[in-house]
Amino acid sequence: MPINAVLDIKEEYPLYGYTEPVTLQEVKDYCKIDFDEDDTLLTLLITAARENLEKYLGVSIVQKNLTVIVNNEDGGIEIPYGPTPDAIDVTTILDIDGNAIETQWILITGNDFKQLQLPCWPLIQMSYTARYVPVWQSLTEGGVVLPQAIKFAIMAQVFFNYDNRGEAGNVGRGYVNTFVCDAAKQLCNKYKRNTELSL
Repeated sequence: MPINAVLDIKEEYPLYGYTEPVTLQEVKDYCKIDFDEDDTLLTLLITAARENLEKYLGVSIVQKNLTVIVNNEDGGIEIPYGPTPDAIDVTTILDIDGNAIETQWILITGNDFKQLQLPCWPLIQMSYTARYVPVWQSLTEGGVVLPQAIKFAIMAQVFFNYDNRGEAGNVGRGYVNTFVCDAAKQLCNKYKRNTELSL
């Protein structure tokens, strides 16, 4: 029986870079840190926390260019790691041999989190841009505004990682580098997508 699945994802950041959705000062205020000695560490932890939450939630919190391979035999697979508010260039949708699929065989539905309805094929490659945007950007350019709960989840994860430094190898406590703490989960679980890597 066919099962839709995400088989592979390649992520590339824009050449001009990206801005983390929470600032160092916001994290320091959240964590009640009033000294500067750990600023470099906290900055690294912001990126690590955001990356962990992106994987956990199945979303792109910052802008990325994605190339994915999916199994869409059942049709209607959610295009992974959205939101994808921009129109998807159908010329980037290829079969497994790298040949462009004729546009009359392609059907994409949805708004912010789109689905590939057709073609119902086992191996399809597609490229697109996905991202949340800050409020100020949505006012001028449109896009899906990053929920405040995800911003607070990032800060909660930074606090957890900062407070539990040195515990990464302690499997007994259940903490590993990709662990998402309970506080972060409670804040952002309602934004979790049904994206699973089938690797």
